[in-house]
Amino acid sequence: MSNIVLKNFDGRATISFQTGKQDNYMVTINNRPPKDTDFLRFFSAYTDKQTIWQAIKDVSQQIDRQTEDLSLFKSPKSPDTKMSSAHLSNEPRRKLKLLVEEVFFHAYAACLIAEERKSDRYAETTNSPRLGKRIKLLAAYQFLFEGLSVESAANFSRGKKAWQIDQECKKRGI
Repeated sequence: MSNIVLKNFDGRATISFQTGKQDNYMVTINNRPPKDTDFLRFFSAYTDKQTIWQAIKDVSQQIDRQTEDLSLFKSPKSPDTKMSSAHLSNEPRRKLKLLVEEVFFHAYAACLIAEERKSDRYAETTNSPRLGKRIKLLAAYQFLFEGLSVESAANFSRGKKAWQIDQECKKRGI
């Protein structure tokens, strides 16, 4: 697998799976892999933490172990943001905001699909708890509700054993 297009936004953005250093599930937006910190910074633009958490959960609930692509994925209802595009008139501002949100939510969903696929293989070979998409949800939760910085939340799980991360997820109901 070299490049599988998951979603094309009329030539403005393309979300793909590409072959990465570790597996075939490196998500890219226009051939650039987004980092977890990019998603957390995107989430920080929302004014209501509970509303964006609900949107994140909505994205997560659409993704499971059998999800193959983004063809049936629907972006969550657009919560209010702090994003500034004051230099644009109302209609271009609205269209830009919707495009950015749709691309980011689709890319986040693709990352959850990738985590689900990677998790199956890892859990089978190591006899560890299956983490899947929960690892990304843990970072978002810690950032939104526990005061961790973008970098701390994104890197919290590095170097930890799967059973430790599993316990952290369960403590938070993830």
